[in-house]
Amino acid sequence: MKDGDLPGIRSIFGWGVDNRKLAKNPADAIKLKAEKKIRTRSKGFIDEEANAIFVACVGYLRKPKEDARTAAAKKWGPLIAAYTGCRIAEALQLRKADIREEAGHRIFDFNPAAGSIKSGAYRLVPMHQHLIDLGFLRFVEASDDGPLFAKGSYKRVLDFVRTVVTDERVQPNHGWRHRLKTIARNLGLDHRVVDAIQGHAPRTAGEDYGDVTVTAMARVIAAIPRITTD
Repeated sequence: MKDGDLPGIRSIFGWGVDNRKLAKNPADAIKLKAEKKIRTRSKGFIDEEANAIFVACVGYLRKPKEDARTAAAKKWGPLIAAYTGCRIAEALQLRKADIREEAGHRIFDFNPAAGSIKSGAYRLVPMHQHLIDLGFLRFVEASDDGPLFAKGSYKRVLDFVRTVVTDERVQPNHGWRHRLKTIARNLGLDHRVVDAIQGHAPRTAGEDYGDVTVTAMARVIAAIPRITTD
């Protein structure tokens, strides 16, 4: 018996109980042992994978007849996620107006007004200098108002990254979130600030006191080592 079968069986026997055909529901006594998930590698990209993705993104050339904003999604989506630990979907729904300056720092405004944000709350995340050096701000300046990337480009970005990292044990569009946490722990960075950057809720009531400012986030972002493209 599979987990998915039990609710239906329980419902059928429940009808029998409700209609006085049975004294009790025999399915209530059934307890299924949860299958233990086996993990054979890290959830995040390792250095070699991150480097390979960066090389592929930085060097990506728009295909004939490919929408320019789809090509831009393949180039910039993973790079944004690499240095913010955001969900790829959050990166791909950024609008031109969401790239601005706050407290003297260039920031991403991951905002539910642009699309789905899992936490339901906006967050301002400073931009890593490597993205600026790679020309992201020039790309934004040259873009039309509104969304920077094509709607529905999530699957295309996933498929593109999967051509670079073929190991199916790591998720192409989620490996960056795990990687950022690992890097932050290795560097001893403030986990509360890292959680705020990634949109994770405070772990305790005490951690929820006070604000995590753009200035505090900027120090953490600046500490993240550049991914090489050599």
